[in-house]
Amino acid sequence: MGDQVRNSVLFIDGIRYSVSMAEIAAQRLRATLDDVAMRHAAAQQVEEQVVSALLDAWAVIDMCHRARVLVQKLSQKLPGFQIFLRSTSHVERLRHYVQHFDTKIPKIPSSWTPLWGALCWVPTHEPGTCYTIFTGNLLGGLQAPTIAYDRHELRFASQIVLYAGTDQADLPGIATQMQKLGCCLVEWIEKHPKFTRADTNTRIFTVSMLPQFKDMPFGDRRS
Repeated sequence: MGDQVRNSVLFIDGIRYSVSMAEIAAQRLRATLDDVAMRHAAAQQVEEQVVSALLDAWAVIDMCHRARVLVQKLSQKLPGFQIFLRSTSHVERLRHYVQHFDTKIPKIPSSWTPLWGALCWVPTHEPGTCYTIFTGNLLGGLQAPTIAYDRHELRFASQIVLYAGTDQADLPGIATQMQKLGCCLVEWIEKHPKFTRADTNTRIFTVSMLPQFKDMPFGDRRS
């Protein structure tokens, strides 16, 4: 296997798992946010669920960024890859913002979103209400947008949106673009002359250690 083919295989692995992780994170995020809405309405503690939601929201951003980088290493010729890169270009700003808090924090203006952003969503069981997670301390000047309401369609314009600074991301939309990327990747593999598509699960290996008997003659060991 040549170096170029070997590198391509590794790029494919990187994209494939990034797509899968983004999909799982988006699914968990939806369920967690619905849980937060119900718990909030019942005046129950939600801090653990809030942190879980933030983790998955930023995971979608991070996995999308990772897939973007790898796609550009793999190939930029396919229309599907180009569409993915164009439709997710805003993800780069969000990812770089959260990756460089050490240099970004001193430059944050007085009028800004919370540091970890504001996470807004419309619960599946409550389509007429938009909730907003306002992370961190209530410092002066911090503000959190909400999802726009379409007065013609009589519904909120999006389901889950992450706002950070001057940028925003429709997280279900990003997850959908990631799924399309996965389909495009499969098509690319099937057409590549040096690759053969194989449907296989991730391999799991185990190592078991036998019990150790110390300071006991061989003949005195009991089974």
